Amino acid sequence: MRYGGNINNKEVCEYVNNIKCKRFICNLGKGYGQSCGGYYNKDRKESEIEHFIFYYKNKEKKFPSYNRLRCPQLMLFIAEIAGVSKERLDEAKKKVIEYEDENHLKGKKDKNGNYIYRSDDNFKQLKEIICINEVNNIIRDANCWDEVREKVKIQVNRKVFSHRSAIEE
Repeated sequence: MRYGGNINNKEVCEYVNNIKCKRFICNLGKGYGQSCGGYYNKDRKESEIEHFIFYYKNKEKKFPSYNRLRCPQLMLFIAEIAGVSKERLDEAKKKVIEYEDENHLKGKKDKNGNYIYRSDDNFKQLKEIICINEVNNIIRDANCWDEVREKVKIQVNRKVFSHRSAIEE
């Protein structure tokens, strides 16, 4: 693996491919999350590792651009592997599940990766909770995954987590 700053998608895919864990916080549960389009048109098992690899394998030479993602599962997965805190991940997961429950989307077979993007406020809040723009920049500028996880710990997880109180005001 080439390291020296500016990690590209090939290196991220290699890292993801070597992840041994099979249970992720980002797994939303039966009936929640994207159910069609892209990866889900390929009759595959529900695996965020495979989902990620499928989406990024043809973008190997490009630099990560996860701040433009619309799929909540992929955003949560990227945040999780980068080391975003369990508190933030749980809050983001809760936000997605609440959105689906409120809009009667659980179990629907026609939810592509854009389904929460249609709701500007919920989508924006999801991205803010997991700090996906900062995570993206950290990954792109890092020399290795240890550095990614350390910088996320310092720059993202140590931030005051006041998202809930800002919503309730």
